Amino acid sequence: MIVPTTQEANSSNQVNVTLFNPLIQINGKDADFNKEPLFTYHNTTYVPLRFLSHQLSAATAYDAEFNTLYIDHTESIPQKTKLHASKHEGSFKLSIHSSSPSYAYGQPLNISARLEYTGGSEITISHGIAPISFYIKDTKTEFQSELDSPLIMKKEIYEAEDEYSSTLPVALIQTYNLRQWQKQHTNQPPTDDFLRNNRIAVLPKGEYLIGVQAKYIIDTSGESKDYTIEIPVTIQ
Repeated sequence: MIVPTTQEANSSNQVNVTLFNPLIQINGKDADFNKEPLFTYHNTTYVPLRFLSHQLSAATAYDAEFNTLYIDHTESIPQKTKLHASKHEGSFKLSIHSSSPSYAYGQPLNISARLEYTGGSEITISHGIAPISFYIKDTKTEFQSELDSPLIMKKEIYEAEDEYSSTLPVALIQTYNLRQWQKQHTNQPPTDDFLRNNRIAVLPKGEYLIGVQAKYIIDTSGESKDYTIEIPVTIQ
């Protein structure tokens, strides 16, 4: 029980805290905590864990049976890769890399992709929100999921050795799990209990193909490019 006052509490199951609403910035951008209670206690600031995790592109889940709170996110620390694939298409090279061919359940996936321009003179391409995007495919059921992309077009100029890089987003894993749930619960939105008590930011154990798709238009010729590469990944 929280008592929003600085007076001493009479009951042993009460603590005295000071509620306040500071400006919080994450990576230089304001975070909106207006609807979440923040307070100080013994000169320590307490922030809602779920809300803060989401601001940092992580996901939280609680396992009541084992009284365990999970915070899951994809790995972005540079590491040596042990699994990779690549494909050349004209003056571009698409590649995907993983630090391991297998991961333990709950272990962050260190998977990244790059689109490199290998030509000598500058080139302009048009693409959606990004020139490359990831997808996840279950090798047993062939179920595949990718993130929805807004219907927009952007132009970018690439010069020699320019590249676009991206890491496997935690939002894609969440989308994969949510769509799997919706397959089993047709026309039903995910329940709050499912969202709060399941690790939707973690791939279930199984065999997967993690793929990356390059999709863009070369402005000078009007030629459309659409190609993919994949790597097999096991969740143990």
